[in-house]
Amino acid sequence: MLIGKALSASSSSLYPRAWQLFKLFITESNIFWECRVSEQTVLLFIAYLYQKGYAPATISSVISALSYVHKLSSVSDPTSSYIVPHKLKPANDSRLPITEEILEQLVKTSRQAFQNIYLTYLYPSMFLLAFHAFLRVGEITESDHTLAFSDVTLTDDSILISFRSACTQLVSIKKPV
Repeated sequence: MLIGKALSASSSSLYPRAWQLFKLFITESNIFWECRVSEQTVLLFIAYLYQKGYAPATISSVISALSYVHKLSSVSDPTSSYIVPHKLKPANDSRLPITEEILEQLVKTSRQAFQNIYLTYLYPSMFLLAFHAFLRVGEITESDHTLAFSDVTLTDDSILISFRSACTQLVSIKKPV
């Protein structure tokens, strides 16, 4: 169907899961539900998801799925009400930014934490590379973006890292003097 092509791949996979979550909520809450969802049920569903620990962005995506199905069915959309929050405030991020002092502690601790010589060098190298090249974890761990030895080139004064499938295509790090 052409209408199915209107959604991105991520939305296409999220929306069925969103409805499964909604059905679970309906079952657990003993709420009577026919094809239409009321504004009050949407609000209870948002509270339910929040209590289950879902992130605000995930809750917003799930509510978008409810909205999408209602709009496709040409029935009134309960999520469009002014009483249904559309932008949920994200929880405060308790993670600290990695400073040079924290990096130093990570490197020092990881060198003492492993008996395996490979891991003793691997983790400090990963920490140092991620910090100095501003990399995300997914760019240096096992994923579609994982670096291979062939992606790294050493020159006299720098290290060149080329990424095959990441936002950053090439990183150049000057060697310390």
